[in-house]
Amino acid sequence: MDYEKAHTLGVVLLVVLVTPAVAHFLVPATGLGGSYVVLSDSMEPTMSAGDLIFVRDVPAENIDQGDVITFRYSPREATTTHRVVDVTTEDGRQAFVTKGDANDGTDPNLVTPEMVVGKLVLTLPLYGHITTFADSRLGTVLLVVVPSVLYLVTETRELWLEATSNGQTDGREHETE
Repeated sequence: MDYEKAHTLGVVLLVVLVTPAVAHFLVPATGLGGSYVVLSDSMEPTMSAGDLIFVRDVPAENIDQGDVITFRYSPREATTTHRVVDVTTEDGRQAFVTKGDANDGTDPNLVTPEMVVGKLVLTLPLYGHITTFADSRLGTVLLVVVPSVLYLVTETRELWLEATSNGQTDGREHETE
C-alpha cells in the first residue's frame, strides 16, 4: 500500500472513530440535548448495550405514547431510556408509564415531567463503546496522542524531504496555483 492510500485510510478511520466521541462531548454544550451510552439490553431490538443515543429536551406535552424517553427517577440515579406505553394523570398532573422493549412488564414507577431528561432523536449502534473507550486514559492516548504524534512525524518528514531534495521531487506530484 502506498503512502497516499495509507494516509487517506488513516484519516477516514480516524474520522469514523472520533466523530461520534466528539459529538458525545460537544452536543450537550450546544443546548440541543445530551448523549448517553446505553448500558443494558432492556430496549432490544431498538437499541443495545453499547449504543450511543442522543436525546433532546422537549416539553412533556410533546411526549406521546410510543416515544422513547430518557429519564432519571432521582438526581443521584443513573438515567434510564425506555418507551412510553401510556400517558396518564396522577394527582392532576401528566405522568408516563414506561417499559423497556425487551422487558416483560412496565417499570414500577411512573415518570413525571420533572424526571424526563429528553426524547430520543438518534441512535448510533455500537458507538457508545468508542466514546466509553475514548473517555478512558488508554483511549485518550490511542485516539488523540498517537494520531497527533504520527501527524507531526509525517509532516516533519515531508518538510525535511522538501528541504533536502535540492529541487528534486520524491515521485509525488504536488499541484500549486
